[in-house]
Amino acid sequence: MELWQKAYKAVEDIHSLMSLSKKVFQPKMMANYYQKLALFFWKSRNFLFHAAAVFKNFQLTREMKKNISTEELAKMASRVLAACLCVPLPSQHPEFDRFIETDRSPAEMMVRLVVLLALSQPPTRLTLLKDCVRFGVVGAAVK
Repeated sequence: MELWQKAYKAVEDIHSLMSLSKKVFQPKMMANYYQKLALFFWKSRNFLFHAAAVFKNFQLTREMKKNISTEELAKMASRVLAACLCVPLPSQHPEFDRFIETDRSPAEMMVRLVVLLALSQPPTRLTLLKDCVRFGVVGAAVK
């Protein structure tokens, strides 16, 4: 458990250093950041933020690579779609979930994770899937 806390602290430190820097980071470096963040979220079993990080990585990579092959785009889009579908369905009884949480409040943790991904609001499974449709991820995925 302590290793995950150190890993999370390292991610927060990297984000803080990036925020303090006055230079604009290259899209390639930001795509690498989101790729590593996605791996961190996957290993910590936070599938919602894993999907959000994979989606951000997809968007940056698609913008960065103008001559991306259809095959590579389809592979990346399929990965995004699979990540979004891995997000568990919302609880049918959210009022009971409040009593299960043991440490930090879920809202506080959600805000901290939203900052790491530079999102304007917390993602949900539904919003991620809607964004997949809106940004053409579903159409680009392998069929």
